[in-house]
Amino acid sequence: MSDFRRNVEPEKRRKTNKSLLELKEFQNEYNASKEEVDACDRKLQNENQKLLHATTELENARNLLSNAQEEIDSDYLPEGAQPRARIQRRDELSLRVDQLEAALDVQRSFTQKANEVFLEAERRLFNADKNINRFAETLEDVVLAKETIAALDREKAQRLAKMESQTKRNKEKAAQAAKDALEAQAQEAKRLEQQREATAKALNVVAKKKMATATVKSRELQSTTKQTNDARLEERFKAVHELKTNTSLVNAELAGLAAKHRNKVSAAQQRLEDDKEALLSKGLNPYVEFRKKELATEARNREQRMKDAVDNNKRELADRLEREANFIAKQERAEQQAREYEQEHRASQGRTVVEERNHNYILKQTKGEMEVLDPLGKAARVYPSQIVGPASELTGVKRITQQIRQTMGIRRASSDSLEGEDGEEEGGEMHPSPSKTLGSTTLRTQSAPGAAKTAASINALLAAMGGGDQESSAGGSLVLGPGMSARELNQLTNLASQPGAMPGADKAAIELNLNGDDVEKKELLKLTVEEEGNLGNSNQLYNISSPKYKIADMSKFERDALDRAKDRQRERVEEGVEQIAGGHTFHGPSFVSKPAELAFVDFEVGRKYKKRFTLTNVSYTFNSFKYLDFDDSVIDFFEVTFEKPGRMSAGMSCSIDIQFTPKVNQDIFTHMRFYTQTGPVEIPLKCLIRRCAPRVLTPEIDFGNVVMGQKLYQNIKIHNTQAIPTRFTILPLVEDLPVAVEAGESEGAGSRAVSASGKERTASAKSARPEEDVVLESDHIGSEPSLNQAELSARVHRVMTEVLRAKKEESPNALSCKTVEGFLAGYGSTTVEVQCAPLSLGQMEQKFLIVFEDVAEVMESVDDLGALVKREQIVTARTFGDEVPIYVAEEVMDLQCTLFDRIYRKKIVLKNRAKSAYRVIVKVAPQFASFVEVNPTMFFVQAKSSQSMNVKFAPTAEMLSKVAHFTLPYDEFQLAALCSLPIEIQVVNQEIPAYFILSSSVCASTIELSKSLLEFGKVYIGQKSTRKITIKNTSMLPQKTAFVRLRKEFLVQPNDGFALLLPNESQEFEISFGPQSSINYEVNVTLATSFNDTYTIKVIAEGVEPPLSFSSSVVQMRTTYPGERVLENVTVRNQTRHVQCFQVMMPDKLFSWVTVSPAVMELAPGESGRLEVEFCPPADAQSLDPVEWHTKLQDQIAPAVSPLEEWEMDSGWA
Repeated sequence: MSDFRRNVEPEKRRKTNKSLLELKEFQNEYNASKEEVDACDRKLQNENQKLLHATTELENARNLLSNAQEEIDSDYLPEGAQPRARIQRRDELSLRVDQLEAALDVQRSFTQKANEVFLEAERRLFNADKNINRFAETLEDVVLAKETIAALDREKAQRLAKMESQTKRNKEKAAQAAKDALEAQAQEAKRLEQQREATAKALNVVAKKKMATATVKSRELQSTTKQTNDARLEERFKAVHELKTNTSLVNAELAGLAAKHRNKVSAAQQRLEDDKEALLSKGLNPYVEFRKKELATEARNREQRMKDAVDNNKRELADRLEREANFIAKQERAEQQAREYEQEHRASQGRTVVEERNHNYILKQTKGEMEVLDPLGKAARVYPSQIVGPASELTGVKRITQQIRQTMGIRRASSDSLEGEDGEEEGGEMHPSPSKTLGSTTLRTQSAPGAAKTAASINALLAAMGGGDQESSAGGSLVLGPGMSARELNQLTNLASQPGAMPGADKAAIELNLNGDDVEKKELLKLTVEEEGNLGNSNQLYNISSPKYKIADMSKFERDALDRAKDRQRERVEEGVEQIAGGHTFHGPSFVSKPAELAFVDFEVGRKYKKRFTLTNVSYTFNSFKYLDFDDSVIDFFEVTFEKPGRMSAGMSCSIDIQFTPKVNQDIFTHMRFYTQTGPVEIPLKCLIRRCAPRVLTPEIDFGNVVMGQKLYQNIKIHNTQAIPTRFTILPLVEDLPVAVEAGESEGAGSRAVSASGKERTASAKSARPEEDVVLESDHIGSEPSLNQAELSARVHRVMTEVLRAKKEESPNALSCKTVEGFLAGYGSTTVEVQCAPLSLGQMEQKFLIVFEDVAEVMESVDDLGALVKREQIVTARTFGDEVPIYVAEEVMDLQCTLFDRIYRKKIVLKNRAKSAYRVIVKVAPQFASFVEVNPTMFFVQAKSSQSMNVKFAPTAEMLSKVAHFTLPYDEFQLAALCSLPIEIQVVNQEIPAYFILSSSVCASTIELSKSLLEFGKVYIGQKSTRKITIKNTSMLPQKTAFVRLRKEFLVQPNDGFALLLPNESQEFEISFGPQSSINYEVNVTLATSFNDTYTIKVIAEGVEPPLSFSSSVVQMRTTYPGERVLENVTVRNQTRHVQCFQVMMPDKLFSWVTVSPAVMELAPGESGRLEVEFCPPADAQSLDPVEWHTKLQDQIAPAVSPLEEWEMDSGWA
């Protein structure tokens, strides 16, 4: 190159240098492209590795998912019932597969992009290489070009060598890694084998030791178990023996105690009789003396009970007072706290403080400190004419006059005192009078802003003015003192009749106190007259009571008003007035008596009885009462004494003593009456003579749901609420219908009962018996079959109801009372036991009539509940017969029709209605054991659940004779009968066992053949001979029959030998025999049934060669157009050594459109002949109606001589 640079010209050198620079740029571009290709190649390999890894992971995940799904599908349980962990694992694997598929798709896209980038880089490298080669070709300097090409070749060679060396190193590394991996695997396998061998040896030693130890422990456990069982059995034996001994001792002790008790009772009765005789000898009444003793004992007991009751009342009162004190203190604390909260709340509100300050300022600035509204405030407007100033410092007439002038503008007029009559009050008694003292009352109207509306009108004011002295209410009040005249009362009455509120009282506060001030009353009357508006001159208002103006006599209107006022006053005294205190109105009786009812029970004429009771004021405030005398009919029997208390504060009491001296022996029912300020009060008073008043405490006994066969007992409780004892008799009460006696009672026995009308009757045991007893009287199981279905059902029912009938004989009635007679002492109680033993389902009710001998209904005695005591009382006992807990879901296991020597299985489901488990034992009768088997025979049925058991039935022909008692033969079938076998199921703790009936029609599966041998004789080869045979189904079940494994020489019709035969149905078959060769046949035809029974029919025949043979057995015509003529031919050959004459029998040409010629042919031995078959459909064949065409042809065809007959006549053969 240096020589080239020195020897060339400068211009050429410059060109060369320029070319070298360009070559350098191409080389740099080539090198950069090569580096980029290497980087893209490395990136592409990395992406390919990632893609391979993702594909492998996805394949593994899919395999795991497939295994998990296969595990789920292979389980017999549905997917929802399988373990949750298995389903969750499947779902997790499915999610992982979805994630890996998405990742694989993303990785494929990344790999594709990397591949595209690599291809683009290679394309640029190829272009760079191409540019360098193209530039080298354009170089003028051959040396430079050679060098450039050589440099490129060296670069390529180095790159190729580098790639080959890298590939070689990679292969060597992979081979070495594989070799190392194999060696490592071999070493690891060897190590694992050694470890397993060592572990197996160690485990073998440990297992031998454990086996030896377990064997020793097992033997020890067996020995211990045996000893324990022996000890338990010994203890059990001792316990049972001890129990038996103790039972015997206890029975002996009880017998001794019972004997002692009987002796004691006998001795007591003997002493009683001795005392009775002694008293009779003394001339005394023993019943009176005994009664005195009883009364003395009862009096002592009653006195003790009263003392105890007083002590209990004291303790309860102290506890109640303490609780009330605590409650009141708690309530006061709560109210005080509420007031503090309210005050604090109001103080914290800015608007309230401002309004209160303005209100106080206005009060100070107004004359007389009148209360008005703030004109700048937001309260509702109140007009000046409706504002009444608050109470001023003036009192009496001056104050009221000032208020009236300020509100209504009326001048004050002089007035005199008004006189009136004073009321009287003495010792708490009130004397009603029209001019009686008028008490104070409260009239509340709406006051300042925010107050409530008017609460009462003048009518309420006048209605309340007639009461006694009452304390003034806290609010505004109008108090009218004594001294009111009839005139004033009349005017106020007129005012009271005016509707609406008091004049001037709307939206204002009135506070008037006129008690003891006549002038104020006059001013009020003036206002009343003015508001009434019935006076012409208003000046009369000023001096209405002045001496200057004389008061005239009362008019008719005034007298009527006065009478009405008197009536109202009388009503107020008798009915009382409404009491209002603290804004609350009192309702109800104002005085309460303790006790609430006064009663003198079991009194005797001539004796005196005293009682003390208290009257307590339960009204809101002061009150008083006045005692009123008894009625004239009983006033002589009672004496009432008490200290008059006068006015009584709320909660005060007054003790009152009442003495009762009976003079007649009859009940007294009356009331003690009192007048009070709030209305009359009455205290019930009753005096009762000695009676016999028994009461049935349990008139209805409900046993509820009782399982059939179970026995329950309840008691009828009878209590005598009076002093006289009595004897009683209990009889069952029946309706006025014929009395039926349960089956099982003896024919001569009778049942004593009482009809609904109370008459005793005797029901004979000759009543109608159950249906099964009429059909079958004996429980004996014989060997004779049943005659009809009813007898078979009766026999089965007799076995199934054996336990039930035994219990019916033991307890004929579902509800019965064993005790018939008894004694009830005075104020005593007794019980009578009622037995409930239902043996049927449904509601059952029995009424018992209890007759008390010493009850006299004419005395109209009442018991402690106030009900009238009757001599005859009825007790109703009812129960509901419930089904047994364990029952068979299907009582009849109907196997339909079964065949001999076959096994049938079916499940029987037992259900449990109860809430506890029951143990079931299935008992199969010995005569059934050979063909009926139950598995399992003992099991448990859980509560509210069911349990199934398997029943295997294998009938045999001998069964019909072994269990003939439970069979009904069929007349139309042989060896067939209906079997109904009762199977008993015993249930522990269930009195009545459960049964199920195994019912089946058993029969044989035989087929009768009309022939067992078929002889066909000689039959031509290629021809068929037919014989008929009839088969009959003698079974009760339909059978499918078929001739099976037939040889090709046989054909059975119809239906190719297949048939379905109903019971006792026959079918005729045609068996065709077509020999294939000329030999003797002796074969068997097999008939098979759907019950796997086979029958053999023997066939004897001989095959013979036929005289004629045809070239074709089928003539196939081509497709023919209507009106076209088609000819085909068939060759016939005589195979015999004799002349043969034959005739071709064809349907009529009008029907078949086919003609064979010649129809008759005679062939010599070995001779052949041709038959031509012509087919010619008519031209209008397509337009013909088949029905019309066939009908017309039937009319056209006439009987004709057959061709063979014609040929015979022509040829002389005939």
